Amino acid sequence: SGTGLTGELPKEMEFLTDIDYIDFSVNELSGNLTNLFDGWRYLDTLKIASNSFQYIPENLYTLTELTELDISLNDFVGPIPSNLGSMTNLVHLDLSQNAFNGIIPDFRNLSFLKSLYLHHNELTGSMPPGICTLRFFELLSLTSDCNPSSLEVECEPTCCTACGDYDTDKNPFQRN
Repeated sequence: SGTGLTGELPKEMEFLTDIDYIDFSVNELSGNLTNLFDGWRYLDTLKIASNSFQYIPENLYTLTELTELDISLNDFVGPIPSNLGSMTNLVHLDLSQNAFNGIIPDFRNLSFLKSLYLHHNELTGSMPPGICTLRFFELLSLTSDCNPSSLEVECEPTCCTACGDYDTDKNPFQRN
């Protein structure tokens, strides 16, 4: 992380078939990730936060061993892919601070999820009930842009633990 890498990742990385941890956070990486994931069947952790990636590869969901996915602080656009919900081993999912739009997919199948960060995007609608149900099990942290004064995502106080830039140690509907 933070190694000063720039540009696209080399396509030869797809041959790292036994790799289980990747952290390319805080660099200036961009480009297409699609072909890289094909050989990473043992990948447990993928951190590419704080780069300039724009598109989530459609084959990302094939990383079935993934427990941690952090793609925050990039330039991802469009709707959040619903096939992320098939990555049932995820424990930590950070999609925050991108340009995702539309409604939030129902990730009810992510029963091991302990943290889900969705804040600072352009999401709308209501937090899916299936995600709120996870709060009764493993899900400890759930953030979204649900500031009551400029409602973007409707989220019950018993569901979201923080709304946008609110203090996570307090009621998510009280300002710092």
